[in-house]
Amino acid sequence: MSGKTLRPAVLIITMIVALMVFGCRVSDPTRPPVPTSPLAPETLIDEGMPDRLPFLRLLQDGKYDELDSRLSSIEDAFEHDFRKEGLVRRAFGAFETTDPALEPLLTAWVSHRLDSPWALMGRGLYFHTIGWNRRGALTTDETPEKNFAEMAIYHERSRRDVEKALLLRGRFTLARTILLAIAKGHGGSEEIEKQGRLALESCPECFYVRIMWMNAVAPRWGGSFSEMMRIATAAGPYLERNSRLRLLPGFIYYEQGYMLESKGRNAEAIPYFDRAIAFGDWYDFLSERANCFCCQKRFDRALADYDRALRTRPWNEDLRAERAKVRHSLGDFDGANNDMLTAYESWPYLGAASQWSRMLAQDSARLAEEGRLDEARKTLALAERMPPDDGLFYAKACLRAAEGRNTEAASLLEEYVDRHPDDEEAQERLRRYSRRPGH
Repeated sequence: MSGKTLRPAVLIITMIVALMVFGCRVSDPTRPPVPTSPLAPETLIDEGMPDRLPFLRLLQDGKYDELDSRLSSIEDAFEHDFRKEGLVRRAFGAFETTDPALEPLLTAWVSHRLDSPWALMGRGLYFHTIGWNRRGALTTDETPEKNFAEMAIYHERSRRDVEKALLLRGRFTLARTILLAIAKGHGGSEEIEKQGRLALESCPECFYVRIMWMNAVAPRWGGSFSEMMRIATAAGPYLERNSRLRLLPGFIYYEQGYMLESKGRNAEAIPYFDRAIAFGDWYDFLSERANCFCCQKRFDRALADYDRALRTRPWNEDLRAERAKVRHSLGDFDGANNDMLTAYESWPYLGAASQWSRMLAQDSARLAEEGRLDEARKTLALAERMPPDDGLFYAKACLRAAEGRNTEAASLLEEYVDRHPDDEEAQERLRRYSRRPGH
């Protein structure tokens, strides 16, 4: 896709539409007009969002007919009411994981009923997620060719499944946006345009379709701000039916802030996120500004932004996990642990949970060495509710040693050292425990 601006005639039309829709001239597509007042937060709440885990449990239990029925009912509801767009994305988000144990389960689901668009979509999303994971988060210049090759393999598998799902369910808007996202990853500007238009033919009032389309034509993916503005202004006829569409120009400021933030220029990025937030408390706008504040160690400001984001996205596990880190930095350890546990219990694939488990294990070991045994036990109990981590052996060993139970301490540490033979500190500690009385 070219990064050039639109042809002059098209740009003029875009400026006229922007004047009519947003009440101000837009001669520079990087600076859309900022509204006098933001959207009310309640307009940004997706009511009735389903938990993702029950869908995975149905898959794991082989209850394919029930799984099909539940997903079908959610898609049916959306096709009758565009306001339920987010519910479809949330439900199918259950399959956006890289867990290798899920692939045979998803294939068994597809095989159970070959005419199930839901099974094909579920497996397609799974392959799509793995593809992006294989690519990694580095820039194009920094990403090895083998990463692109692996992404292409999984995205081709995803594309085949998603296209079959579309043949079975012609108005499957989510399927269109996944094909759009695949095209984004492979530089397919014509395919992006095609899938974006077809998705909006099925749901012209849809908001999520448009933000995915705008993201796909952003400068960091080879597009331009003019193209983003074109998509935003084209939503004008549907603003009365879906006021959330008024947020769209804010994504242009968000994109500019994100580009600066990714280069470590956080102080420069924040004003762009400020302008994006002037359109409304969209969680992406707030969470990226919060991340900038964290990098500046302005944790009180970051906490305020995460609080605002969670008011409209209380079910978002990633936001809750990020708020946990900020609370921990501010010394609110109980609040931090509560946030992380809530997020992890809602979604066990949460990436931040493993890091948190390791951190709690380290904290428990330190508290035990300081003689603060009650605190060490409490912290260890929290760590044991998180994903398993080898650090638990180390933490338990430190606690047992502090309690004078040296035989148990040495046994636990031996297990840890077997898994981490290069940890010289642990080996020295094991020698000390082995020499103590009671071993």
